[in-house]
Amino acid sequence: MQNQPRAERRGPFRRRALMSATVRAKTHSGTHSCVVRNLSTNGAMLACTDSMWLPEHFELEIPKQDIRINARAVWRSNEAMGIEFVGRIDKDARSARTEEKVIVLQVEREALQKRLRELTDPY
Repeated sequence: MQNQPRAERRGPFRRRALMSATVRAKTHSGTHSCVVRNLSTNGAMLACTDSMWLPEHFELEIPKQDIRINARAVWRSNEAMGIEFVGRIDKDARSARTEEKVIVLQVEREALQKRLRELTDPY
């Protein structure tokens, strides 16, 4: 792994992005917040404070995209790091935030269905 960004060698197009993300270390229970600055099908660039202290292998969660995937650092500087996704994005794995939203929406739906029955049932 290099300490500075290298010449452009990646294949797939990366689109610019500005999304919050969380780095979860696999070896210990720590998390670190960062910002996704660009994103492709096989990697991303993260803006993180003190990225030099982040582990080489970790799990990345991007709630806005409902992505949770293993990744590894390819290059890093003090404020940013380039990462490569390891494996594929699991379409069935939802982030905790999404699971929370699903539960809230189910409760709201049940309340609305109950209210609709109350309004449409004859007394």
